[in-house]
Amino acid sequence: MADKIEPTFIPELLWGVSPADLLSLPRSYLLDKGMKEYEQVISLLRGKYQEKLKGGAKCSVCGINFADQIDEIWEFHEGKAILKEIRPVCRLCREARDMKQFGPGSLDEAIDWMTYVNDQTKQDSELAVGKAYLRWKEVNAIRRWEIKIESGSTELSSDDEKKLESALNLLLSMKHLRG
Repeated sequence: MADKIEPTFIPELLWGVSPADLLSLPRSYLLDKGMKEYEQVISLLRGKYQEKLKGGAKCSVCGINFADQIDEIWEFHEGKAILKEIRPVCRLCREARDMKQFGPGSLDEAIDWMTYVNDQTKQDSELAVGKAYLRWKEVNAIRRWEIKIESGSTELSSDDEKKLESALNLLLSMKHLRG
């Protein structure tokens, strides 16, 4: 196991603004919103994501299950959302980290999975979730955000990382205009 599950809650103003969200947008939307210049970097990123998931890769967190999705690791600091890493993960580890999309009883399942994977007590897992929630309340109060991409976090060239950063900030500004 390389990593641990660290619960993270994304600030509401950043919901829908990530590389994965950018990849999910139809080409017609990108063209309509004047994002044609970002098509090539989006295509390169899609290739990187697909590469990380091919060949039966194991989850980079638990090492038990096959990775079936990409997880993005973010830090939030003084109005900056900084992409630190993209990594292949299994659904269970992703859901345990996100602590979202859980129905009745599934929060307990997520905490149980985190406890098992991190080899810690349930109390330690619950404490980690509580701390993450308090941190979310702090960063959720921030009303202006800028997306930054840490060099090397996407495995794209530095020029392409800058383009991706620009595309994400454009997506963020469009979201604010709609909202």
